[in-house]
Parts: sequence; C-alpha cells; structure tokens
Amino acid sequence: MPKSLEAELEEELKTINEKLNSGKPIVFVLGNFNTRLPGEGKTYEQLRELNPGYCKTKLSELLDKDDPRRSIFSALRLNQTLDEFHETIDAAIKRLGISNEDILEYNKRSRENKGVVDLELTKRVITPLYAELRRMGYNDYPDLTA
Repeated sequence: MPKSLEAELEEELKTINEKLNSGKPIVFVLGNFNTRLPGEGKTYEQLRELNPGYCKTKLSELLDKDDPRRSIFSALRLNQTLDEFHETIDAAIKRLGISNEDILEYNKRSRENKGVVDLELTKRVITPLYAELRRMGYNDYPDLTA
C-alpha cells in the first residue's frame, strides 16, 4: 500500500530538519526553494515585464507533448501559469500568517551567509510554507526546489 502524503511529508520534514540541524547550507536541503518566494531572484513584476506571455501561459502549454519533463512536474504545477503559481504561493504565505518581512529577512540572511541561515527562522517560516505547498499537491522537485 502506498504511503499517504502526510506520512511521506512527515519523513521528508524529518530529513529536512536533520540536515538543517547538521548545519548544511539551505541549498543542499531545499534546493533553490527560496527563489520561488517573494523578493528573491527576479520578482514577479520583473518576470512579467521580461516575458509577459510566459507568465500567462500554462506550463503544460510551454512544454512539448513528448517532453520528458512533463512526467516529473505535478499535475497542479503543469496546469498553472507562472502567475497562478506565484498567486498560490502568496495565498499560502497569507494563510499561514507568515509575513513578507520574515521571508525577505530569510533571503537576506541566506545570501549574506552563503546559504547557512538562522535555524529558528527557517523552521518558523520556510519549512511550514514548503510543507503547506507539498500538501497542496506540488512535487518537491521540480515544482518547488528545481
């Protein structure tokens, strides 16, 4: 019998916490998850300016029908535009009561410390958000950590 998502996620979060507690840089734990968050990398607004069509087109329409990457994205992500993906992340942040200031602080510390971030901040802000997005149906890779 396959594991439930909650059981799978519980094991995944346990591994994440073990790696964080060992002092591994976040990039070796959650890849570039932080680049999916507000204020990091290209902002949503910058992405829209650079390529508005890309942000308004479903991922499934951007990938060729025989593109092998189709099988590794979640159905949820495949059927969203980049704008919808970002809106979903923003809604999860709001639903969890996480402040944008905390996310910006996390990203600032991560950059300044070459990926080694404050454990308390990571566990309070980033890990719950990651877990929420996984519960919603996103895959770890490539949806959230590619």
